[in-house]
Amino acid sequence: MSSNEKLIAFQQQYRGKTASVIGIGISNKPLITFLLDNLLSVVARDKKEKSAIDGAVALEENGVKLVCGEKYLNDLHEDIIFRTPGMRPDQPALMDAKEKGSVITSEIELLFDLCPCPIFAVTGSDGKTTTTTLVSLFLQEAGYHVHIGGNIGTPLLARVPEMKPTDITVLELSSFQLMSLHQSPVRAVITNLSENHLDWHTNMDEYLRAKMNVLLHQTPQDWLVLNAGNEITNALTASAKGQVLHISSRGNVENGVCLDGEIIYRVTGGIRTPIMTRSDIRIPGLHNVENYMAAIALTQG
Repeated sequence: MSSNEKLIAFQQQYRGKTASVIGIGISNKPLITFLLDNLLSVVARDKKEKSAIDGAVALEENGVKLVCGEKYLNDLHEDIIFRTPGMRPDQPALMDAKEKGSVITSEIELLFDLCPCPIFAVTGSDGKTTTTTLVSLFLQEAGYHVHIGGNIGTPLLARVPEMKPTDITVLELSSFQLMSLHQSPVRAVITNLSENHLDWHTNMDEYLRAKMNVLLHQTPQDWLVLNAGNEITNALTASAKGQVLHISSRGNVENGVCLDGEIIYRVTGGIRTPIMTRSDIRIPGLHNVENYMAAIALTQG
């Protein structure tokens, strides 16, 4: 289904219906504009008082209803509700609205639904932004028109109408964004995993399950890049649905990219081809060598 067909289907499903956007920050304002442009009636909700929200008057002038302050989640009933990434999907008000028939989603989930081009995604506990940036640069150098978003760049929904099937979208995704995702990118990398955000996640298992959404819905034709030197990440090999490439800064891999001494190799079926030296990488630290290798693995072919 092309971009226009996906947008038309979305418009037909939700035209004239109501949408609630929770959180009126910089990242959600393009979402609000997108929903208005696609003929939905929008309610924007924020815990801050209206006087503390930048652009509140302009939103109201554009027809957005604002619900602000401590009771911003009261009477949450709109047809489709977009949670902010920092709000848990099992928040009681969201669960109650879902039981009453509302669709609970997020900006990233809708982007996956509507994006007409392949999505490459990067997640992990560390190194996400560097790896995402490298992936985008490598693809641009290869001649692709790249849209970069998620936790980096700008929100991409407003750019969906201009995206072409031959483009590539590159996303940096956090566990907050991944927790309720029911689709996976065609190519994904998990840089590494360690205990993180456990003040938000109930435990390490929940954090890990969220990260695994980048791979659980892949197909056999999709790619997954894992860090063989990170025990938790490497263990996800058994859960992979698509083709797995490994990176290693500690020795050889069967398929992927590895560092041996000062040489970085691309490896296919155990056969190594040198591609660069460690000294070619100008940003310091072994972790950045691994970020480079992850980006190389994700964009090869």
